[in-house]
Amino acid sequence: MFNVNLPEQAIPFNKKDKEWRIQCVNACDSRNRWNSRDTRTFFRTKLICTNLINNMLDYEDLMGTLNPNQLDADFIPEKIQHHPIINSKLNTLIGEEIARRADYMAIVTSPDAISQKEEELKSELNKELQNLVQDSSIPDDQLRERLEKIQKKYNYSWQDRREIRVNRILNNYSKKYNFNNLFTEGFRHALIMGEEIYNLDIDNGEPKIEIINPLYVYTFRSGMSSRIEDSDVICIDEYWNPSRIIDTYYEDLSEEEIKRITQPFSATAGGQSYDQEYANVMSITQSDMDYLLRSQDFVGSPYISSYDANGNIRVLRAFWRSLKEVKKVKYFDEYGDVQYKIMSAEYIPDTKAGETYESLWVNEWWEGTKIMNDIFVRMRPKPVQYNSINNPSICHPGIIGRVYNIQNTRAVSLVEMLKPFQYMYDVVWYRLNKLIAKNIGKVALIDINTKPESWTVDKWMYYLNDTNIMFTNGFNENKKGDRTGALAGQLETGRVIDMELGGMIQQCINLLEYIKSEIADLSGITKQREGQINSRETVGGVERAISQSSFNTELYYATHELCIKDVLTGFLETAKLAFKGNKIMAQYILDDGEIQLFEIDGDEFAEADYGIQVINSNKILKINQRIEQLAEASIQNGGSISTYIDVLLSDSIADKINKLEAAEEMQRRMAQEAQEQETQRVMAQIEANQRIAETELELKRLSIEMEKYKNDNDNDTKLQIAGKDSDIRKEDINVKKESVKAKMYDTNMKREIARLSANKTKDNSKK
Repeated sequence: MFNVNLPEQAIPFNKKDKEWRIQCVNACDSRNRWNSRDTRTFFRTKLICTNLINNMLDYEDLMGTLNPNQLDADFIPEKIQHHPIINSKLNTLIGEEIARRADYMAIVTSPDAISQKEEELKSELNKELQNLVQDSSIPDDQLRERLEKIQKKYNYSWQDRREIRVNRILNNYSKKYNFNNLFTEGFRHALIMGEEIYNLDIDNGEPKIEIINPLYVYTFRSGMSSRIEDSDVICIDEYWNPSRIIDTYYEDLSEEEIKRITQPFSATAGGQSYDQEYANVMSITQSDMDYLLRSQDFVGSPYISSYDANGNIRVLRAFWRSLKEVKKVKYFDEYGDVQYKIMSAEYIPDTKAGETYESLWVNEWWEGTKIMNDIFVRMRPKPVQYNSINNPSICHPGIIGRVYNIQNTRAVSLVEMLKPFQYMYDVVWYRLNKLIAKNIGKVALIDINTKPESWTVDKWMYYLNDTNIMFTNGFNENKKGDRTGALAGQLETGRVIDMELGGMIQQCINLLEYIKSEIADLSGITKQREGQINSRETVGGVERAISQSSFNTELYYATHELCIKDVLTGFLETAKLAFKGNKIMAQYILDDGEIQLFEIDGDEFAEADYGIQVINSNKILKINQRIEQLAEASIQNGGSISTYIDVLLSDSIADKINKLEAAEEMQRRMAQEAQEQETQRVMAQIEANQRIAETELELKRLSIEMEKYKNDNDNDTKLQIAGKDSDIRKEDINVKKESVKAKMYDTNMKREIARLSANKTKDNSKK
């Protein structure tokens, strides 16, 4: 009953004509709105959960909580107010997914590429070591440090040119298609519907990735696999605007088909007026679609319209696994060894060279698009097959998705788990509102006959509310009953009825808090994780609560990371086919906004197989936060503000580490240069001090010599003066002596003269 009755698939390619292809697409369409029930969630369940997050209640599903006894009574409300308390749980997980962005890196995985990478690594390593050894000017301590850096580089971060190129391609298209937002939206789908699905294709010669709403994807014969791509038939049923249809299929549409697609509102389409198509849509929404949504076993889609209520056109993209014939050819290589190769069915073996073959049937994915109900385009083998070298039958439809199920069971999303508690919360809140409306406190019973006869009830209540005085007339007579004619003043008045409902209101409030607590326990997202921390809680207790809460939801992130890895691997395979045979110039935009140009050689890029390594865990998230804290702390210690900004802008932890290491190396080098400059300054100061000291010593020596010279000169002068004085004294003595002699001589002369005169006189006298 639930089988897709595809035409015979194991037939030659020349028999797969247009009629056969249309039959295949119609066969896929005949089981629309139905899924592989073993693993995927029912269409109705996914739609209910989606609407619940969008603040829309499904009242038929709600009646199990609102009216558990299935009473057919007027007091059962038809509508109640929705209070989306589970949205905060989803937003917490989505916010954490945004904070823990996937850090992915592509590496070569094909054996020949790995061997070539090892050779290039050895060559580059030898070059650096030779240059290092030949440079004799490097001190021993710096040489040891350089060797450690080289070891770290080639052990952990070295990439060959292929890996550098493919990582640039990934980063380029990651920014072009905003991979992070796509993966976040896919994670949101997983939390709401238990599935996330992506479509990979080639658009205008470039690889393309888009996210698909699981509501529009239907799969058949997937076994018990949780991978969407393991299904034999995949259908994507959506409504597009005419412009998007033409943008996508302009090369495949005829002029007449384009006119039909772009026809105005009142034109005819497929033999029916647009208004009639619109009426069909409305009838489906009101009647047939109601049955469709209620039925868990619905098969077929006899009422699917070519248009939706807004005039968008139905586009069904069908993918199915077909079969093709290939030849496994046996031949001998130049060394005489037996080799095998897989060739197409049209290949003619060279029997003269000893080639023999056997026919094999292998899988091949086909695609076809149905626009409206009778326009068929792109009915062909899918261009991107993702074949395996080791097994030619392994292929891939280009649609990648994950079902969040456990051990071959049907997937249950987080919203589906929390939905009963959300319904109970809404019902209890509705009843709380009713109780608050009924809670009017104590009510006094006053006989209406005590009212002044000429007053209206409104006037009576006015004076009561305005003056807090109730005027009565005890002489009014009772006009009805057994007490007719009796005075009103003789009747019993002043009784009070207590209509206080505070106890029941408090019970409802307690029940609401209990439901919130159950939702937190079931989802694993506690109040501490949402930031609601009690002032009496300890720091250690809060950290343990948050850590334990993260363990409860880690399975969602682990499955999401596996899906990201498969999507990025498929994207690289799509890029290999898109770039093959071409040389493309592309630009790589760095995190700081710098643009780098690089060239892609498509043939060289397609030669290797690539794998994706995804690092995105709670531990990495903590490391990322710690790195940013260290970057901030580095500013306080004199680090560069630009480095801190670069760290914040980067989404890659490895890139952040490299930038911090580069900044640390720069700071170390600057500190070393500053130390060297300080050392040079100190040495220069010491040399200057030495020169000053030597100058001072020289000056002292010169001063001493000068003093000695002066002393010697003084001594010489004194000696000369003393000598001269001595000579003068000697001359004086001699002069004195001569004077004495002269005096003595004069005296002697005078004596002699006197004597001679005396003698003469004496002689004269004698005469």
